[in-house]
Amino acid sequence: TNERTLHLGSNKTIVGLGRGAHLRGVSLDFGDRKGIVLRNVALYDVNRTLQEGGDAIGMAGASDIWVDHVTTKWISDGLTDILEGTRDVTLSWMHYDGAYPADCRGRHTHASTIRGAGVTLHHCFFDHADSRAPAAEDAETLVHVFNVLVQDKESYGVGAACGDHVLLEATTFRSVVTPTLKGECDDAPKSVILA
Repeated sequence: TNERTLHLGSNKTIVGLGRGAHLRGVSLDFGDRKGIVLRNVALYDVNRTLQEGGDAIGMAGASDIWVDHVTTKWISDGLTDILEGTRDVTLSWMHYDGAYPADCRGRHTHASTIRGAGVTLHHCFFDHADSRAPAAEDAETLVHVFNVLVQDKESYGVGAACGDHVLLEATTFRSVVTPTLKGECDDAPKSVILA
């Protein structure tokens, strides 16, 4: 395997200096920490020959997080997985590169899962991943997506499961089979996708 996990503490800032700043084979786990800034870094080659072998960035219960100008590529699991209890997260100017040589189709199966969290994504570029650009997956999920480019998706772009709330604005879809996908349910509040 080619993965190491860097567990960050609260009130930390990581800024890559100059072009080419990168962390190869390193997953970042923010856990339930607060006050983290990650800027100007490429994260790549996290167990690229495996499936489900490590996220680029993961957090559960974190708050006050800003991830800016970050590129993810050749990641075996989620590019960003933001899970239960996470609040006040901003992902800006990110490049989610889903080119993935370990998959027989050469693309990542999903880009970003957001479950039970509050997240804003803006000025991000999702390309060559099948789906989840992002996908909201829990009734407590609040996601605001604006000024995003979603490109070359064989499945769907932005998704919302039953009861989720996704505000989608000023987003462009190019070569995407299904730009938005809304999960239906009979006994729970309906998901909301506004465009």
